[in-house]
Amino acid sequence: MPLQILNTEQDTQSLFQGDIIFLNDVIRGNLISLYQDRVNKAEFAIILTQSCDLVKRSELGNKCKAQLIHMGLLSAFDDYFFNDLSKYCEKGLFENKVRIIDEGKAQKLQNSLEKLLNNNNNDHFFIPEDSGKGLTSHYIVDLRDQCLLSYEYFEEILRNKRCELEEIFRAKLGYMVSQLFSRIGTKDWNKKELENTIKGLINANSIILSKDKVRIARQKESELLSQYPLPEQLIPAIKQLS
Repeated sequence: MPLQILNTEQDTQSLFQGDIIFLNDVIRGNLISLYQDRVNKAEFAIILTQSCDLVKRSELGNKCKAQLIHMGLLSAFDDYFFNDLSKYCEKGLFENKVRIIDEGKAQKLQNSLEKLLNNNNNDHFFIPEDSGKGLTSHYIVDLRDQCLLSYEYFEEILRNKRCELEEIFRAKLGYMVSQLFSRIGTKDWNKKELENTIKGLINANSIILSKDKVRIARQKESELLSQYPLPEQLIPAIKQLS
């Protein structure tokens, strides 16, 4: 089971850093972004502005301090994973019908993904699937790619709030956004469970071979392609190489 980072209950009267917002037409249409195509594709965004700047204050005419609310788009984890996987796989082998990755690179990918899923990657924030909150898949937020929305849409954002981070993960997100020097210690996945989850993901989408078997695969590439033209035929043949 993925690590739980979302609150079981949420404050429907306030906005906080780490709140996940559904992008309806009003919010989407008024987001300021350098990459409008990403805005059009995204279903959710996460608030990156500090919580203290989102509090309505009487001395400000019942407005919040933030004139512009910073938000990050939630992107599909699968897109990130397959892009990352392709960097480690052997290039051009078997006409790219199958993904081959040697054991050393598979371990590097494993380590990279463990760091990401435990939210120890400085540039990306991982949000696990939580169907009860409307998040039907895993998501990634690229913290370098921020959008802006005028405070005038505060109530619209609040109405479309779907869920919020647990306080410790809200603090972790704040640390990552502000790039503070002190580390926020959050709970991690169960180490064995995380290891098995990522290994299963890599194994389900690639063939892990030793360096020697990668060399043999290159030598027998033409022969195997002629005998086994379909990926479902090719995969078991490659796995049996010796």
